[in-house]
Amino acid sequence: MKRVLSLFAALLLAALPLFGAQAAVTFQPFELESAGITAAFPEGWTVVTPETTSANMKWFDEASAEIAANNMISEGCAAVAFSPDGKDTLRVFISEDADSALYWDVSRYTQQMRTSIRADYLDRDAWALTGYRFTSAEWTNRGEQGYVLWMAFTMRYDDTIRKCVGEFVFPQAAEEEMPLLPVGLTVTGGLPEETCKSTVTLRGTTTKKAIVSAMLIDQDGASVEGGSAAAGSDGAYKLTVTVPAEGEWQLLVTASLDGMADSALSSWLTYDADMLPVNFTSYLSGDVYDEKLVLSGKTIDGVKIQCIENDVNKTIRTDSAGNFSFTLDRGITGARKVVLQLSKKGFADRRFIIEFNRCWAEGEYGKYLENQVQSLSYENLSTKGDRYAGRIVKYSGVVQEVSSNGERYYVRFLRDGDEKMQLIAVQDGGEMPLAAGDSATIYFQVTGESYTFSTVTADGEAKDAALPSVTLLSWQRN
Repeated sequence: MKRVLSLFAALLLAALPLFGAQAAVTFQPFELESAGITAAFPEGWTVVTPETTSANMKWFDEASAEIAANNMISEGCAAVAFSPDGKDTLRVFISEDADSALYWDVSRYTQQMRTSIRADYLDRDAWALTGYRFTSAEWTNRGEQGYVLWMAFTMRYDDTIRKCVGEFVFPQAAEEEMPLLPVGLTVTGGLPEETCKSTVTLRGTTTKKAIVSAMLIDQDGASVEGGSAAAGSDGAYKLTVTVPAEGEWQLLVTASLDGMADSALSSWLTYDADMLPVNFTSYLSGDVYDEKLVLSGKTIDGVKIQCIENDVNKTIRTDSAGNFSFTLDRGITGARKVVLQLSKKGFADRRFIIEFNRCWAEGEYGKYLENQVQSLSYENLSTKGDRYAGRIVKYSGVVQEVSSNGERYYVRFLRDGDEKMQLIAVQDGGEMPLAAGDSATIYFQVTGESYTFSTVTADGEAKDAALPSVTLLSWQRN
């Protein structure tokens, strides 16, 4: 198959706006003969291909040039460019998979279809296993070069999280090589997976005047038509699907229009009249970097839903359309478990346990904490800490001592270096790079608890002191 997706450049950078805030960067073309394309790299960067690794091994960690070259080839990396200081890289990947053909003639797409492509790349579940988490995607038009989808994302790299930018360049195609343009199809909120009624209403968009039809296939492979509807002049459609009987069905929804390739979506649909149906439109799983943590979906009207996490219990009742949405505390970091409990008279209760790992891109957690910080004097912390439990506070000072017990670390910290303003910052798990003597700024949460610290005076007398005990959230060396 001809290469139809020309470039994927992943910039492994500590800051996003390399080509935004520094628009004056000059690019030089570079012929990638093996790929049959011309790439562009910042002037002054060293470009290495699999064929030239032996002359550029100072840039690689691999044991040999052969291993470095094989790693590039196995990743589909046609070239990698290194900044003069070696801190930043720009990689060019080549794709030959069938999915790339979907966006071959992107210049003929409507704005609506380009919006749909953008949504594909922002889909959380589709990228959950890759280590990449896309946070924004915007289209630009480079004239003869075609449309470019600029993306900001985070990625896991060597067990660290980095901000990155990237681009997909969709080239112009020769007329004789163009496949039929897909008609396109979206379903608002996604296809339902559960229903307690014999009809399901779908809304979404496609190309104007296209016909959207539904087919239901049972577990024996027998198919039944579920209904059809025509899209309006704006591409919007409403389709009511009739489900023949209770049970498991494969729901296939297809959009068709003469002169264009069909687009289709499918999912398994469970029809059970006695079940409270739950169809999630926003679900949290795996590593989650989202700015807002939202659990949302659709059931039926009048359902009582409790969202429980630790000692926080939020309760709502669904509206006439059955919609529900919960926004979770985005500041709680690490492994999390949320329970959703649904109940309505006449139906068996439903219970969902949602587990995910709350992560932050490098530097983002500190920014979040900075916005949450409230002032608190050491006197109030040490004498009235229980009144301020839960408050996030920032102190600067000196690390006096670091000790541990299993996976729990205890950091004895002197605010402003003053021994009269000591506290114990406790951290469970993770790494503890802080060491005695470090000048640092720490972010912590007040617990209202104290820690008994024992010292021996110059006279050999044991002396106990009750120091404020707080939960260490983050830190930075001064």
